[in-house]
Amino acid sequence: HVARLDAALTTLPLTNAEIQRRRRLIQHLKTTSHNNRNYNDLMSNSNSSYTSPPDSTGSSGVGQQKQQQQSHMSTAMRQQDDMIDELAVGVSRLRDQTQVIHDEARMHVNLLGEMETNLEAAHQ
Repeated sequence: HVARLDAALTTLPLTNAEIQRRRRLIQHLKTTSHNNRNYNDLMSNSNSSYTSPPDSTGSSGVGQQKQQQQSHMSTAMRQQDDMIDELAVGVSRLRDQTQVIHDEARMHVNLLGEMETNLEAAHQ
């Protein structure tokens, strides 16, 4: 899904700087997020709301077709931005949870160390 998101960037009317910014965000999310299930759920929900632009024939509808395509591209870009924002929130939440687990594990190690010291003192 991330590869499709990355590939879709080149089809949108974005500046090179914006494409690079989005690619950096995607790469950051790839390296920091291990929660693929939430990402897959998010992708399936947002893809279901997007429909491709209709085909139009005849020269009179060319301007309208271009406007519709631009509207759909804008919608797709907003959806991508929303997905990235939601992923960033999820990654932040995971980071906070891992910090809590780390702190609790450190506390348990300290308690075990104290217990070992107390047992040694009791046996002497």
